Amino acid sequence: MPHAAHHSAVPAAALRTPAPNTAPQRGATATQRTGTQRGAGAQRGLGPRRRAGHLQAVPANPAAHAPAVVLPVPGERPPDLAPTPARIQRLALAAFEVLEGTRALGQLAGAVTPEVARTLKWRRTARTERRTLYGDQRVIVATPGPAHLSEPRPGVIEATVVLHARGRTSAVALRFELLGTHWRATHLTVL
Repeated sequence: MPHAAHHSAVPAAALRTPAPNTAPQRGATATQRTGTQRGAGAQRGLGPRRRAGHLQAVPANPAAHAPAVVLPVPGERPPDLAPTPARIQRLALAAFEVLEGTRALGQLAGAVTPEVARTLKWRRTARTERRTLYGDQRVIVATPGPAHLSEPRPGVIEATVVLHARGRTSAVALRFELLGTHWRATHLTVL
């Protein structure tokens, strides 16, 4: 019977295994509290840091071990995101439409460099003269295929897009460069 009384006298909470005590013991040395040594035998570059009564080993230069985070400089605009395949398809189609005369060249002003805009303007003028000479009044509507991209080096993206139209296929080759904070098409050719 005393055996049964022993079981009923022990509360259930006492039967559970207690969690390990992670708090430092009063009177413990720095080595016992943090697992590191201080003084002449201490590991180079580590020093103690007090936080809520605990000592922690921290690197002498925490920034050297922190992940690289690029913070924007006040007053400066962060770089634009690289052009997506959908944006490249839209630009290729828009350039084709500029050459066909169904889109204004000014609509591409923010996406291309002035040199590319001058080249497109010259090619549109030549195409318009040829169409006028031959009396060609057709309006060609193209549909872009998938964009194929490559990045030969950081800050440069080269792409091609095939444009499909009834009875005709054209290819557009583009080169984008990060100029300052903006991605611009620095070369654009419609073949």
